[in-house]
Amino acid sequence: MKVKFIDLSRNDYIMYEDALKRVFKHGIFILGEEVEKFEKKIEEKFGSFCVGVSSGTDALIIALKAYGIKEGDEVVLPNISYIATANAVAFTGATPVFCDVEDDFQLDPKRLESLITPKTKAVIMVHYGGSIGKIEKVKEIARKHGLILIEDAAQAFGAVRNGKFAGTIGDIGCFSLNPMKVLGAFGEAGMVLTKDKNVYNRLYAMRNNGLDQDKKSVTVGFNAKMDALQAAVLKEKLKFTEINIRKRQKIVKKYNDAFENFVKTPEYSDDSVYFTYTVLTERRDELLEYLNKNGIEAKVYHTAITLERPYRAYHHKNLENSVKLSRQKIALPCNEYMSEEEVDYVIYTVKKFFSDYE
Repeated sequence: MKVKFIDLSRNDYIMYEDALKRVFKHGIFILGEEVEKFEKKIEEKFGSFCVGVSSGTDALIIALKAYGIKEGDEVVLPNISYIATANAVAFTGATPVFCDVEDDFQLDPKRLESLITPKTKAVIMVHYGGSIGKIEKVKEIARKHGLILIEDAAQAFGAVRNGKFAGTIGDIGCFSLNPMKVLGAFGEAGMVLTKDKNVYNRLYAMRNNGLDQDKKSVTVGFNAKMDALQAAVLKEKLKFTEINIRKRQKIVKKYNDAFENFVKTPEYSDDSVYFTYTVLTERRDELLEYLNKNGIEAKVYHTAITLERPYRAYHHKNLENSVKLSRQKIALPCNEYMSEEEVDYVIYTVKKFFSDYE
């Protein structure tokens, strides 16, 4: 059996035919009514202003720019994330300052305060894998030092912490909506959430070369506009996100029950959306090779950013846990497109690896 990490060809594309035909009929392919309707749906769900943009990376960049982050400033972020989190900071001219993570891959609040200097202007909390870490403690520290708290919720659409959605707990929330995400378009897309109307107005203008709602140039901006086709698809896909999250959670429960004596499994929570299912094992490389040999596409990614070439100069001695986790972490297929037979085959193969190599 072959099991892809995620098989996007299993999307039922016929379901979106009417939405796509509507765009082709009116011929407005960038921004316009489709994007406005999608943003409205998001605002109703999250209770925040929404600005649809062209990618999750652009969401982070314009969020940082909306708060005036610039050269000479510092932004603290966790050392385990997709590299785009650090890239967004670097593109503003600010200096990324890397904080170690806890065993759940979330930013470690105990390490955060020691990294704050007079140059620090913001903290980015990454909701890694679709779970929300100790954001209340991070928010408390940010408020104490007068810092902006940015949520990188790229992997966490629909995740909840104490009744609040990811992306609505800090000052501003940034999302990727690319095809692999829990809410995924048929190409690149993203969005930014804020409860501050003034920040919303700045974001609105920045995504469209600095033009406000009256098409007047009011600030320096760039091209980060959302495509109408993506908005039309996303609006339809919103109807199924809760169902898809439950499917992922069901697989996680089954995996955790099967793997508890073999690897370190993630703690289960009904509040996590499980963008990825990541386990830890000291035999990671052997397991990866074995899974691939047996037709299962597992992945090792989102390792410590300071181990990557562009950010090695930022590495420091207090990042030991993120480095250790990077050597042990492996993500297994876990998504709503999988069949029960595929889930069972992953379980069988992982357990067989450990029984054969005892």
